[in-house]
Amino acid sequence: MVEQIKAKDAAPGRFYMVGNEMMIFVRTAGEHAFYADEDADIRQRSIEEQITPLPDCTGWDWDPAPKHPPVPEGWRVIDKEKDLPKQASDKFVFGNGWKTVADANGGFDMARYYIRRIEPTYRPFASAEEFRPHRDRWWKYKDDSRETVRQPFAYSDLGHGNETWAQSLGRKVFDEGSPIGVEVKE
Repeated sequence: MVEQIKAKDAAPGRFYMVGNEMMIFVRTAGEHAFYADEDADIRQRSIEEQITPLPDCTGWDWDPAPKHPPVPEGWRVIDKEKDLPKQASDKFVFGNGWKTVADANGGFDMARYYIRRIEPTYRPFASAEEFRPHRDRWWKYKDDSRETVRQPFAYSDLGHGNETWAQSLGRKVFDEGSPIGVEVKE
C-alpha cells in the first residue's frame, strides 16, 4: 500500500488520488496546490491535504485496483458468456481472495469475477506399450452403481479386454477415478 503524502510534497506531472479523483499535480503557489483533472480543468486545493501517489500510473485509462486476486494454479477465469451455468465448485472474488459459490447465497453476479478448476483432458492409449506402465492398476466401469473394482486383464495394441482404447476411455476409469487414458498436457 502506498503511503499518503501532503500536497506540498507532490511532484509536478505525476498522477495522484486527490479525495476520490485521479488528478495530475501541476504546481503549488502559496498555500494552494493546483491539479488538472481528466478534462484538463484546473482544481485548487490546500497544500496540507493528504494525497495518494500513483507511482505505476501511466495515463487516464489506468485502473487503480486489480480486477481480481491472482488466479491459483490449475484454475482459470470463467468466460461469463460461454461458461454458464455456474457450478457449485466455482469460486468468486471475496475480499482479497476467492470463495466457493456453494458457500454463498444468490445468483450469478455478472459484475464479479469467477474462476473454475481446469479439468484435465485425456486421450485413448495409442498402444499396448503406452498402456504397459498401468497394466497392474485395478479398474471399474463409470456407470457401475456398485462401483465393482476389477482386476487388470488382457490388453493389446487394439485395446483393453474386448474394447478399443477409445471405448475404454469412454466407459472405464482406474480404481481411484482417473480415466483409462493418457492425460493431455497443454
